[in-house]
Amino acid sequence: MITGIDHIVIMVSDLETAASTWGELGFTVVPGGKHPRGTHNALVAFQDGSYLELIAFWEPDYDAHRWHRFQNTGAGLIDHALGSDDLARELEALRERGIAYNGPNPGARSRPDGVQLEWRTAHPAGISDHGLPFLIDDITDRSLRVPHGDDARHANGVTGIDRLQVLVADLATTGATYAQLLDQEAPEPVLSEEAGEPTQCISLRAGPHTIEIHQPEGNGELAERITRFGDGPLAVRFTASQALEVAPETIDGARISAIAR
Repeated sequence: MITGIDHIVIMVSDLETAASTWGELGFTVVPGGKHPRGTHNALVAFQDGSYLELIAFWEPDYDAHRWHRFQNTGAGLIDHALGSDDLARELEALRERGIAYNGPNPGARSRPDGVQLEWRTAHPAGISDHGLPFLIDDITDRSLRVPHGDDARHANGVTGIDRLQVLVADLATTGATYAQLLDQEAPEPVLSEEAGEPTQCISLRAGPHTIEIHQPEGNGELAERITRFGDGPLAVRFTASQALEVAPETIDGARISAIAR
């Protein structure tokens, strides 16, 4: 079963600088560790169990990495993962519904304290499906991978993810597939201004989280983003004790905000 948004990936140009900047914004930033090839990360975890992965390349020439094309682009949010409580069973159910995912594939990372973490992921088949999430479950205990307790509390009052906006070129196709992935009926699109420009939008639920999928109506900034980066996450809004707005250019292009709730 899909449990909700597991994490959202944010590409940063320098991990140490990004961790410091996010800390100055009132977020608790926990060192994540180093992947076997290519990347290292830091984590911003929340009380709802989700987290942000601030990721950068320690091996900048490792162009086999699926996120290498976002390096030094200022893309901000570049990908998102939904959690599963049994990935192998999830993939079998998806295949029965005609949804193609590759996996499960093993993943690992060494924490700074030497603890080795292991998980499994599955990714949409075909590079044109970047607007869809990848899926993840844990081999080692999830509490080892995802910070919790005081490490998931923040001086700025942010408690969790309220909604994630995903930008796509073809709402009919991607929206229908995303709804199938969540075993839901795709709602009828509505005209929305929530992404800052007119879009056609559908709203889905993944566990405690709302996922909005937007297709630009015109040829403005959002359409240009799709041309440059392809389909993918656009912005995330948090729940918090107080509202928060952050200029994207200060955090590697990431679009984030928070509403008081």
